[in-house]
Formats: sequence, structure tokens, C-alpha cells
Amino acid sequence: MFLDIAYENCGGLFLREAGERFLEDWSDVSPGVVKAGGAGKGNIIGVVAETRRLIAELLGGVNPKNIALTKNTNEGINIVLQGFPFAAGDNIVTDDQEHSSVLMPCLNLQRLRGVECRVAVSPDGVSVTPDLLWQSVDERTRMVVVSHVQSRSGYRLDLEELARRCREAGVYLLVDAIQSLGFCPVDAAGWGVDAIATACYKGLLATGGTGFLYCRDELLEQLWPVYAADNACLSIVNQGGAWSMACGDQGDARKLENSTLNFGGIYQLHAGLQRLLAIGIEEIHAHIAGLVDVLYAGLTELGYRIVTPPDRERRCHSLAVRMDDVRAGFEYFLGRGVFVSLSAGRYIRISVAPFNTREDIEKALEVARDCPLR
Repeated sequence: MFLDIAYENCGGLFLREAGERFLEDWSDVSPGVVKAGGAGKGNIIGVVAETRRLIAELLGGVNPKNIALTKNTNEGINIVLQGFPFAAGDNIVTDDQEHSSVLMPCLNLQRLRGVECRVAVSPDGVSVTPDLLWQSVDERTRMVVVSHVQSRSGYRLDLEELARRCREAGVYLLVDAIQSLGFCPVDAAGWGVDAIATACYKGLLATGGTGFLYCRDELLEQLWPVYAADNACLSIVNQGGAWSMACGDQGDARKLENSTLNFGGIYQLHAGLQRLLAIGIEEIHAHIAGLVDVLYAGLTELGYRIVTPPDRERRCHSLAVRMDDVRAGFEYFLGRGVFVSLSAGRYIRISVAPFNTREDIEKALEVARDCPLR
């Protein structure tokens, strides 16, 4: 029984079919096939463009021009942090609950460019609130960098409120959304989030090596590409022996892309997005939330210690369970065919996917009932 989509989505037949479609299109070398600079041709160009459009729809109706295709969450966060024109004395704010894909780029910015990285400390080792983060914000704060849903605990931040505060203070908000996209609505346009980075092998039902970065216009126009690479926007200029690099459109997120894209992965992301949007994110969220309600109530009745808040607004699709011997607990569930995660060496993380059913949850609770370690 697969209850581990917070780690990965475990694949599907539709991904195999999408991969086969890519290989068919890639191998098409018949006369008249349209090429674009050698990187992509024919149908591939159309699938890439349509995938940007679907991402834009997923984020609440943003402009596809604001979407850069990347490899993963970490790459997107690095692109923003390293490409932004920080000045001496600037700082950024993050927190101690972040995944290394968020916290490492923040600390690396401090090491490479001298931008102070302020790490807010969660009082309970779980919650990350706008109030907590705002204690570290001052007049020299340029960005807040945070996860919408924490990987370790499943805690869901009030992103709309944080975005409101950041807008009012003139602070940019950069969000890791890998644990929320595909599971719950993310209205980047309506909430005014400045940047969202994600990989797509979890809730977006794609495969590894595929991700995207969304940047709002004001932030995007300030970013210079971290990767000097052949893409749709960058060019080399030689004026009388004076060599330089030019960007044709500072407001086009494709300037941030690192040369050849993962076309096969994009085909699979395209297929995943089509399925998610056809069902509807609101419907998916309601389905997942209902199953998590059953799981939460059942585990609580059995005496399990859940650190994820019971409030629906502060959780998403995963629950973190504390056990005295977490390794033994993890091996117990795995040995009985219930696939969960060992989270940060501290919790058993049980996560619900769009494709899980009430029967899955009831079977998992049957296994949990017989566990002697709780």
C-alpha cells in the first residue's frame, strides 16, 4: 500500500505512454520537420509551450512567459538567490524547519555573496508562522524564503497572509511548493507570491529531473541568469571586437533556463498536469483532505502521537508521527507492505495521494492497530 507521495509518486502507466510519445517525436527526422535552434523540433516545441500554459493555469492563471523550466526545486531557488542584485547590508529570512533544498541555497548565498541569512527558530519544532518569520524581518530584508508545506512535519504555512505582509513591506517572497502543488490550491496570482520553485515528481505526477520556476514580473526583470547558456533569450554580441552577452527580453523567464531542457520529463509533466487539471485541484484537495481526516482520527484513537496540526488549514496531505523507536516503527510498516517515509530520522511520515482510496486508509489503520511500538 503506497502512502509515500511526500517522497515520490511511484510512477504510472500514463508516464510510460508519455515517454514513448516523446521518443516517437524525437526520432522523427522526416523532411519538413520544424526545428528550433537544434534544441527541440516538431511536436516537441508544441508540448513544451503547452506545458508552460498548463503550469500557468495550475498557479491560478499567471502568464506562461513567467515560467522557466528547471530540473528541480533547488535549482529554481538557486537561480533566484544567485541572480538577484543584492547590495551590501541586505539580508534574507528563512527558518530552521526547511528542507536542505531551501536552507542550503540560503546559507550558500551568505557564504558566496555576504548576504546575511537569518534563520528563524520554530518554538515547537513544527510550526512556521508569518509571525515567527516576521520577527526576523527589518528594513534591509530583501527576501523571505520558505516552504508552503514543510517536508518534515507536513505543517502548512498561511502563505496568503505571508505574501500580503511581504507585499506591504516591499519584501520578495520565494516559496518551495513541492509539498503543496498538486495536493491543494496554490493561487500565486491572487496571493501575490513573487516566486515559486518546485520539482514535479511528487504531487504533479511527473518524474525526477523536471521542475519549474515561476517569477512575478517585478522580480523577474531584476534577475540575471545564473547559467550563461544558449536559450531563447540570451545571445552573444560582438561590436567591433567588444564581446558581450545580451538578454533580448528581461521579462521572459526562458532567460533563466540552462540550455537543453529535459524534454522527456516535460512530456511526462504535461501528461500529469493534464490529468490533475481535468479532475480539478479543488476536487483533489477535498478528496485528500477527507482521507487525511480519517487517517488522523484513526491514528489518534489508536494512541499514536501526531505532530502535524489537526486543523485542515495547517496541514495538507502528510502526517508526521512520533515514535519512541522511529526506525523500528518504519521497518514495521514497511515489512507489512505499507510504504511510508522515515522523515529526518525523527518521524514516520504518512502521505496521501490523489489516487489513494478510503480502503487504502482503512488497511493502513489495520496495520497500525497491530503495531506494538506506538
